[in-house]
Formats: sequence, C-alpha cells, structure tokens
Amino acid sequence: MPVKQKKPTKPVKPKTKPASKDVRFSVYIGPNIDGEITRGHIIPLPKEEAIASLGSAITRYPEIARFVVPGEELSGARVKIKTPGTLLHIKFKKLAESQD
Repeated sequence: MPVKQKKPTKPVKPKTKPASKDVRFSVYIGPNIDGEITRGHIIPLPKEEAIASLGSAITRYPEIARFVVPGEELSGARVKIKTPGTLLHIKFKKLAESQD
C-alpha cells in the first residue's frame, strides 16, 4: 500500500487585528491614590494630554506621571510592574508604601 504524502499546510493567519498605531487612550497603572486616582483608570487621551488632565493629582504626587502609559505600551508596562527589580516595580512599591 503506497504511503500518502501530506499536503503542505498554509500558514495560519491570526484572527485578531494588529494594534493600531493611532491609539488615543492612556491608562494609569500605578497604585491607588486615595481621593486622586485608581489603578486601571482609562484616560481617552494620548499620554502627554492625559498627564496634563490629571492636574491636581500630578501636583500632589508628581511620581504618578510615570504610571500613565499609552494604550499600545500597556501590556509591556504591566509586565514590568510585576517583575521584581525593574524600575517600574520599584517605583510602584515605593508609591504604594507611601499611601499606607
């Protein structure tokens, strides 16, 4: 009996669309700051404008500007916050401890 040869398979195309380079939102990924901002706060503006819109919070806690990230950088920044030894992780812990 002859052996059947397999047909070459076509590369599978991803079903999701690639991220748009025209992302128009930012997210605060830092610790909750009582009375000012909460973790995961979505700001429908590019990073620079989002930071400017946080006016009084930035005045009282200038270090929170570091935790406002553009949408396209969100996943990478979240990994850095959870990775001990990274600058974002260290700054996150320091700011969180200052709230206790």
